[in-house]
Amino acid sequence: MMTKEQTEETKYPLRTSRRKKTHATIISVAARLFQEHGYKNTTIQMIAERANIHITTVFNHFSNKSDILEEIIRTNQEYMRADIENAIGKKLFFPFVRELSIKNSRAQSGNHKVYDPADGPAGIFLWEDPVATVIWLEYELEKGKLLARFFADENGMDIDRDLEPCLVSSMLTYGTIEVFQKWRKDPLQTNLENETLAMVDTVEALVHGKSIIQRKPLL
Repeated sequence: MMTKEQTEETKYPLRTSRRKKTHATIISVAARLFQEHGYKNTTIQMIAERANIHITTVFNHFSNKSDILEEIIRTNQEYMRADIENAIGKKLFFPFVRELSIKNSRAQSGNHKVYDPADGPAGIFLWEDPVATVIWLEYELEKGKLLARFFADENGMDIDRDLEPCLVSSMLTYGTIEVFQKWRKDPLQTNLENETLAMVDTVEALVHGKSIIQRKPLL
């Protein structure tokens, strides 16, 4: 039995196509405005004006601004999940983590002119509002779980029994958060992409039993 949405799509394909296009436009415009002005400072009216639609149309798709943000992160999660699942068994773990880190860093620092949900969550705004912060942290934790499964698969480990996959993914997840916080405080002096890659290098060195930390001699 078809759902209501499937029935409407069959009956009114053009209307459904326009609705999907409008929905995607709202998400893309909102993500860019959040990047430019911050989550708090962006209003539904601003989103409607940038998308060249009536504000009522925005509310036909979303109940409020946080719903839009949740949809942005949920879409990011779907792309991220597909990326990781498709890489398992086909790519090496740490080279893939670097690829993912570069893509996410560029999205977060606004280096993409056009918002693409496949690039990951975008914006310094993510830490300026409690709702935005919680939603982004959920994204990072979900990424951590998938990376743990990836690491376990590559190294022939049992993710339910072996601790190392979770430790590695935790270091990468919280390392990403710490680097992001550092960049957020001083985005002009901190290169998010380089700092994130340096963090990945550090985690890889620790996993392989090496230390790249320069220790000061004891006096």
